[in-house]
Amino acid sequence: MANCINKLSHKSIAFPDLNLPENTGKKEDEKEIPVNKEPVKNKERVVFKPKNKKHATIIVDKVNKKLYIKTSNDADIIKAISELENSFWINPKQMWILPGNNSTFLEIKHLLFKNCYKYTIDFIKPAEEREPHPVVRKYIKTLKMKNYSNYTIKAYTPWFRLFVNNFFTRDIEKLAFHEIQSFIKYQVNNQLLSDTQTLHLINSIKFYYEKILGYKKLVFHVNNCNKIANREITIPFDIIKKDLKAIMNPCEKLLLVFKFCIGYSEQQISEITMPEVKRILQQLVFTKQPELKKATKSLIKEVYFIIMPKHYLFENRHQQKIAAKIIEERIKQTLQKAKAGIIYKCIFEDVLSQSKYAERTRKNYVSMLMTFVSRTGFIHPERVTNENIEDFLWSLRKDNKYCSSTINQYINVLKFYYCDFLKRDIPHQFFLRPKKAKKLPVILSLQEIKTILNKVENLKHRCMLALIYSGGIRKAEALDIKLKDFDFERKLFRVDDGKGSKDRDTIFSETLKKILDEYIQKYKPKDFLFEGATGGRYSESSIHKVMKNAIKKANLSKKVSLHNLRHSFATHLLESGTDIRVIQKLLGHNSIKTTSIYAHVANKEISKIISPLDTI
Repeated sequence: MANCINKLSHKSIAFPDLNLPENTGKKEDEKEIPVNKEPVKNKERVVFKPKNKKHATIIVDKVNKKLYIKTSNDADIIKAISELENSFWINPKQMWILPGNNSTFLEIKHLLFKNCYKYTIDFIKPAEEREPHPVVRKYIKTLKMKNYSNYTIKAYTPWFRLFVNNFFTRDIEKLAFHEIQSFIKYQVNNQLLSDTQTLHLINSIKFYYEKILGYKKLVFHVNNCNKIANREITIPFDIIKKDLKAIMNPCEKLLLVFKFCIGYSEQQISEITMPEVKRILQQLVFTKQPELKKATKSLIKEVYFIIMPKHYLFENRHQQKIAAKIIEERIKQTLQKAKAGIIYKCIFEDVLSQSKYAERTRKNYVSMLMTFVSRTGFIHPERVTNENIEDFLWSLRKDNKYCSSTINQYINVLKFYYCDFLKRDIPHQFFLRPKKAKKLPVILSLQEIKTILNKVENLKHRCMLALIYSGGIRKAEALDIKLKDFDFERKLFRVDDGKGSKDRDTIFSETLKKILDEYIQKYKPKDFLFEGATGGRYSESSIHKVMKNAIKKANLSKKVSLHNLRHSFATHLLESGTDIRVIQKLLGHNSIKTTSIYAHVANKEISKIISPLDTI
C-alpha cells in the first residue's frame, strides 16, 4: 500500500484520455447560446463550459489502517461506495470509512477513475505529531514505546490531556497526591462519568506517574454512584397508615401523606394554596386507593379548622407560606417521633434499587440499615452525625454478638449510604475496621457427608445437598439452577450469573446423575430445578432447614451449615491431588489467595507426619 501511495502526487491527479465525450453541461437538444462581448461592433460567440465539480479526497490513516473518503454529492459514486465491502457512512464527519488495505485503496481509485473524479490524497499525521502540548506528546510516545494498542492510546490520551490542561499553570510532576485525588473525584462525581470512563481516567494518570516518572503504585479510591438519585418516592397508603397511627398531630400526618403517598416535594407542599386543595381532591378521585382519598380529605378538614388558613394550606401566624426547609425539618422530626420504620425501609429500598448490587446484597443492606436506624433511636439518616455512626459500630463490637466480618459489612453499608449516596465526606477515623479473624473452615469427612445424605429421606432434599457438594456451589446458585444448565454428556453444569455476576462451569458425579434422573422423573420441574410447593424458586430459608434437620439426624457434633459442603468439596479435591488452579476455576474465585485457604485444612500431607511423642 505504501509503494502504491508514494507513487501518487499529493496534488490533483489528471486522468488519461478515456475517449469519453466532453461534458459541456448541455442537454442533447440544447443549442449554444451566443453571448456578445461587444453587442454592437463584435458579434463573437462565447460558449461557457462549466468546470468539473466532481472532486474527492482520500484520507489515509496508516496508524489505524483506515481510509476516509469525501466526495461531492453524486448519486452514482455514493451508490458505488456503499456497495463496497465493509464501507460505513459517518454522518457527523460526512465521509465514508473503509478498511485501509491495498486492495480497497486500488478499488477506490478505480471507482473514482471510472466516474471521472479528480481526487487528492491526504495523510493523517501520527497523534504525537499533531499534539501541541509537549507533556502530552511525550506521553503518547511512551505509550507507543511500551507497545500499547491504538485503542488504549485513544482511550488514555483525552483524559490525560484534560488532566494536564486542568493544571496548566503548575508542574504536574510536583502535584501532591491529594490534589490528583481531588481532580479524579471531581470528574467522577460532577461530570457523570460511566464506569469505563472512570477506569480510563484513573489508568491514564497512573500510567504517567508510575511508568513515566517511576513513582510507586498509586491507589485512588473513587466510588462512582452518580446514577443514584435522591428522588421522590410514593408509598401505598395501606403500608404507610401503620406508621400514621403513632402520630397524633393531623398537620404532621398530612405532611407525611403529601410527601410519601402523593409524592410532593417539600417545595410543592409549601406552595399548596387553598384553591389548589380542591384540585388535589378532585385528582384523587381517579386514584386506585380509596382510603388515600378519604384520609386526605379528612386530614385537610382537621388542619383547616386548626390553622384556619387564608392563602396557603400550611401557613404561619402572619398568613405567609411556611418555607420548604422548615417543612423538611418537620417531616424528619415526625419520622423520628413516630419511629416510622416502614417509611425508612421504603426509602432504603428505593436507594439500593438504583445501585448495581445483586438482589440478595440489596436485601441484606436494607436489613442492616434498618438495624442502624432502630439502634440510633429512629433519627432521620440525614440528621445522623459522625459520632452516632462511631457509637453504633462500637456498640456492635461491645456486644460480642457480631463477628469482625459482620461489622465490616455494616461499615460497607454505612459508607455506601453516607459517602456514596449522600456524598458526605466522613473521616477515616469513624470507620475503623476490626481485625479480621483468620479462621479455618470446618470440613466434613467423606464418611460424614455420606451419613448426611443417607439420613435425608426426601428425594428433593437429598438431591439439593448432593448437588451443592458435587459441584461445590453456593446455596443461591443451587436454587437458581435450571434443567437447561446441565450438559449430561460432558458431566458439567453451568452456573449462570453467580457471585460477582460471573458464569462458570463445574462438575457433577455419576451418583448425582442417578439421583437427578429419579428426581426429575418424579417431580417434573418446569422452570427451576428445585421449585416450591406452589411453583417458582425454592426458598433459601427452607433449604437451610433441610441441612439443619440432616445434621441433627446424622448426630454430628460439628457446627456446620450448607456452605461447609462447598468447603468440603474443595478440600477433598485438593487432598485427591487436583491442581489448586483448577479448583479455583470450579469455585469461581477471583484470586488464588481465596482458594489457598483450603491448603491449610487439607490433611493429606499432615496425616503422614509422625508426632515426636511417637518416637519416645
